[in-house]
Amino acid sequence: MSQQLRISIGSYSHRGQQPINQDAFAVRGDNLNAAGHKGMVAVVADGVSHCKDGQLASQACVAGFMQDYFNTPKTWRTEQSVGQVLTGLNRWLYRPDKTDQRIEQQRLTTFTAAIIQNTWLHIFHVGDSRAYLYRDGQLQQLTHDHCTWVGSNQVLNRAMGAGPNIQIDFSSHQLRQGDGILLTTDGVHQSVTPAQLSYYNASLSEVDLDARAQELVEWSAEQGSKDNMTAVLLRLDELPPVSVNDQLQDPAHLPIAPALSLGQSLDGFKVLDVISATPRSMVYKVLCLHSGSTLVLKALSIGLRDDPLAMSALVREAWVANNVKHPQLMHGHEKPNTPSANYILLEYVPGTSLRQWMYDHPNASLDSVRDIIKQLIRAVRSLHRLGVQHRDLRPENIIIQADQKLVLIDYGSVAVAGLNTHVEERVGALEYAAPELILGAPCQQPDHYAIVVIAYELLTGHSPFAQTPNHWQRYRRLSEFRYRPIYTSRSDLPHWLNACFDKALSPDPRHRYPAMSEFWQDFTTPSNHLVRADDIPLVERYPVTVWQSLCLILVLMLLVQNIYWWL
Repeated sequence: MSQQLRISIGSYSHRGQQPINQDAFAVRGDNLNAAGHKGMVAVVADGVSHCKDGQLASQACVAGFMQDYFNTPKTWRTEQSVGQVLTGLNRWLYRPDKTDQRIEQQRLTTFTAAIIQNTWLHIFHVGDSRAYLYRDGQLQQLTHDHCTWVGSNQVLNRAMGAGPNIQIDFSSHQLRQGDGILLTTDGVHQSVTPAQLSYYNASLSEVDLDARAQELVEWSAEQGSKDNMTAVLLRLDELPPVSVNDQLQDPAHLPIAPALSLGQSLDGFKVLDVISATPRSMVYKVLCLHSGSTLVLKALSIGLRDDPLAMSALVREAWVANNVKHPQLMHGHEKPNTPSANYILLEYVPGTSLRQWMYDHPNASLDSVRDIIKQLIRAVRSLHRLGVQHRDLRPENIIIQADQKLVLIDYGSVAVAGLNTHVEERVGALEYAAPELILGAPCQQPDHYAIVVIAYELLTGHSPFAQTPNHWQRYRRLSEFRYRPIYTSRSDLPHWLNACFDKALSPDPRHRYPAMSEFWQDFTTPSNHLVRADDIPLVERYPVTVWQSLCLILVLMLLVQNIYWWL
């Protein structure tokens, strides 16, 4: 599938039998293949002919929209950006302080915009200019004329500049490669029949769109059009892969996959094993009967069939798996063209979980732990470059293969940067969550904190905090989280390592390492700022020995005192 969005454009406008052309149009693209792009925008506007400033209104509306829309923040949704811009333009066009309120003294215009982003077409519409979609030999009108019949005449009942507030029609449509989009002013579509419009758009695959738009306008003139005539044609030559936002907006709905048992098949995938069955999901090891490959099939549990958040999480997981390229990240697999149910297919990663590895290596060497953490950091960095936070890093979601290579799995809790959908702030196991998350506050780098906890647990076999997660849920302040020094569990480890973990796992996020690279530097090489072994009080390094010694001293003092007393 193409990785690019490529669109062909054609346009033509003519004043017809009118003394001036009060139509206006423009087409502009904004770095179509960049993340967060504003899209390809095509706009037509038809200044109301009875207004002496109709031409000014249409031209100002088109020019102003093209300038202001592309300057709106990239974090705004398309509807928000268009709404803000058109509201401002309408405020300029509307003149309530004008003494003469006759229509000829007003600045009125229609407005229709087609915005193409990735695989979606967004239509914004006011008035009686039109937008059409041509697909598979059929021409579909996407807009509704805002007109009222007065006798034998049609009169606009909605236009830019007609009042202090503007109501904008909005619709979204999933695009396919080869689709055609047609924008027209009423001088075109009121002079030709829908069948004639379909004829001029019947074959757009290998034609000059400028010439085709001119033909349509000239044909309208021949059919007796007395108004200005404008036609804008767009052809979708190439579409990019479906993005996660596209998938989340896809109105198509499939039923949740049924619960499967060993030996059962779904869409040509035979169940070899039930990997997990939880209230949230069903995960199976399956054999593809077509290719013979072993995969993982994941579906929502039947109880979540009406949960849109759970469905969104499944879509995000599939999107991440299909877009990662790093060898230490689990990859996705294409589903059949016509699946019978809603599920995702993932790479099957053989090996043992890091949790099992910890059981098998209760006193893991520092070198082996460093090797694992180094691989984990590389995998997580690759995710972060995609704008993805894993948010559920724990030993169960890390696979150690036979060659000791690490693979990160399970994207069910991911957050994707710039995605306009709700995600839970705190997900995953509490043992690997930053204290501020447990207390209900946001965390800037949840994955970084989890990596450090995993490193600590690999070396010690337990959590860096003395209490259990059940205690943590009752905490109300960061100060209640008490770090357990690493040397209390592993006296064989260098003492400077404790200062590294103490800083990285600080309950206060302001005191942690600002970057994972800084933690890694201190985790592998002692630096001058780390606490030296002799800076650690003896009572912290050897608490049992110190207290035993104190008790012995007290006993000896008592014996001496008693002997002195009897003498």
